[in-house]
Amino acid sequence: MTEASRLDRLIFYLLPTAGARRIAARRAVAELSYEGARRGRREENWVTGGTSANAEIAIDRLTLRQRVRSLLRDNPYAVKGAATLVSNRIGTGILASADSKNKRDNARVDARWERWIDRCDLSGRSDYYGLLALAERSRVESGEALVRFVMLPQPVDDDDVPLRLQVLESDFIDTTKNEHLSASREIREGIEYDGIVPVAYWLFKSHPGENSPLLPFSLESERIPATQILHYYRPLRPGQLTGVSEFSPVIRRLWDIDGYADAELLRKKIAACSVGFVTSPAPLPGSSVGPTKIGVDGRRTETFAPGMYHYGRAGENIEFFDPKPSEGYREFFGVELHAIAAGLGIPYELLTGDLSEVTYTSHRGGLVQFRAMIEADQWQLVIPQLCRPIWNRFVRESEMVPKFRMPVKFTPPRFGLLDPAKEIPAMVQAIQAGLRSHPDTLRREGDEPMKVLEEIEAWKKELDRRGLTLTSDGRNAVKSEAPKPEKDPEATPDPENPEDAKKAA
Repeated sequence: MTEASRLDRLIFYLLPTAGARRIAARRAVAELSYEGARRGRREENWVTGGTSANAEIAIDRLTLRQRVRSLLRDNPYAVKGAATLVSNRIGTGILASADSKNKRDNARVDARWERWIDRCDLSGRSDYYGLLALAERSRVESGEALVRFVMLPQPVDDDDVPLRLQVLESDFIDTTKNEHLSASREIREGIEYDGIVPVAYWLFKSHPGENSPLLPFSLESERIPATQILHYYRPLRPGQLTGVSEFSPVIRRLWDIDGYADAELLRKKIAACSVGFVTSPAPLPGSSVGPTKIGVDGRRTETFAPGMYHYGRAGENIEFFDPKPSEGYREFFGVELHAIAAGLGIPYELLTGDLSEVTYTSHRGGLVQFRAMIEADQWQLVIPQLCRPIWNRFVRESEMVPKFRMPVKFTPPRFGLLDPAKEIPAMVQAIQAGLRSHPDTLRREGDEPMKVLEEIEAWKKELDRRGLTLTSDGRNAVKSEAPKPEKDPEATPDPENPEDAKKAA
């Protein structure tokens, strides 16, 4: 119920009738409002604001980033959560293949792409798929990542495309740089905009947290055109210009369960170290229960061993401690981990590896929803922000034509089958019923249809060349059954045969 304000009470004191109507009207309006918007004692500590997404992120970006990195170094559940998200979104890599109507052009571009993805890493430590996974993990951790296009002075060989990729953490952005350049151009937290379109990024030459004497940090940043940078982040609100870590909703819970586990472990250590309590009649000093010795630090140490008898003085009493197990420890952890899994969008079983209370149906039901979320991330985030821009830039540099474009078909990695004996026949029936095409099924399984056909064709030619016959080769399957023996019309009718009995009747 809405409380009367000072003005309400003053009006009620001076004009009781008008004051009563005023208070009644205020309470009636409060009863008609949203429950979540009501103000009372229960909502006193609920602090809200009307700031934009950019203002909220600018205030807490650095703190969130540092705390998440701390958790990903030390908290096993945070490590497992990040690994689960990256391995499902990227996996072994999102395949790309040319998809124009000209098959010769497709083959030529695909061949150059396959050669380039093995050497596209500027550092030479990974390949294209490894860089995708690195960029995804950096975005999950820090909320955003940068992929920079770097052109080599000259190609390594005749078949090389002199384009390289470099994944950078968001720390490289000079967020202290804010300038108003013109009526439509401004620099906001290290990103230069023309209206709402990024035109340049102001980046440090080395990581600001680097403490190596070989790579000294400089406060000066350099302007890099936006055509050389892919800014990879998930926009959650319209107009959001930077990203926030996916661990933001669960940072507090991950920290709390770490503290609770440490406290519980310390309690058990203290209980294990404290064996018993010896009481003696005053003013006699208590005697040692076991053999003792004085350490180098001057402290007395007692030794206990199995099967010992203890003989005390007259009047002494020994009481041994019996530590009790902590109640609700497992239940508390289970509730907190369920909340953490929900905050990350991961099934509880995948986050913890606990499959003790999972049935096939419940596990599959959880995975169906999780896979739907992963597919949405792949097609709405990873492919449009990373895969497609990288492909388009490669095609332009490969063909050396500024505006040249080649249609592309992307194939995300397949999800593992829970029950192949049931799921594979279901795929076959869907293809036979015309509910799904053969190429689409292969793409869902993480394979490129044309490559699969080429492999099958080459394999069958090799089998024919060697004169080998396999039962898996459909060309050798028996297409007709053996003919049934004709029945002798003069044979004696069999009374147990339904047909003979029918003819006899």
